[in-house]
Amino acid sequence: MTVYKIIINKTSTDALWCTATRFINDEWSVPMIATGLAAASHYPTSPLDVEAQFDPDDPRVALSTLVRNLRALLILEETAANELREHLDLGPIEQFRFTLLNHKGRVVKTQYVFLNPLGAHDIAHPRSELLCFETSGNAYACERWVLDCRKLEAIPNRPDIIRPACLPRTYFVSPRFVEFVRERGYTNFHFEDVEIV
Repeated sequence: MTVYKIIINKTSTDALWCTATRFINDEWSVPMIATGLAAASHYPTSPLDVEAQFDPDDPRVALSTLVRNLRALLILEETAANELREHLDLGPIEQFRFTLLNHKGRVVKTQYVFLNPLGAHDIAHPRSELLCFETSGNAYACERWVLDCRKLEAIPNRPDIIRPACLPRTYFVSPRFVEFVRERGYTNFHFEDVEIV
């Protein structure tokens, strides 16, 4: 069995880096989407009411299929998101339009969406190196992922994208997902091998 992790966050030296500097209606929908909770009942009806903007201090930013961001949201070109949903099994998922602004605050012509794979699964092996808050004990990062093979196999009709329950801002994908992304030539997707025991 093989599983890959999508790398959403990266240092600001990346030429294809997007920092979500402004979100309208941030109080409910965006945090819900980031953690895999159903957000449809909270999301604004107009994509003009939710905005994400490229870093205004870095004019090198270029448009790409996947826009990386600090909030660990799956931000994709709408056409690519639709193709992924049509050709792969993404499981229960929500898709929301929003307005993407360039570093000058102008609306980009390409339509982008948030993809929100719903739910999360207990798939982390105890050997995963989770970083946790001292007060709550909740994980905020993971230095090294190790997934439990038996737990992965126990997921009924395992979709091509899943989130771990201990850190749902992380996305693991199947080899089929990776192959499809590479065949289509989608840009700015980077994957990392994940150990499974």
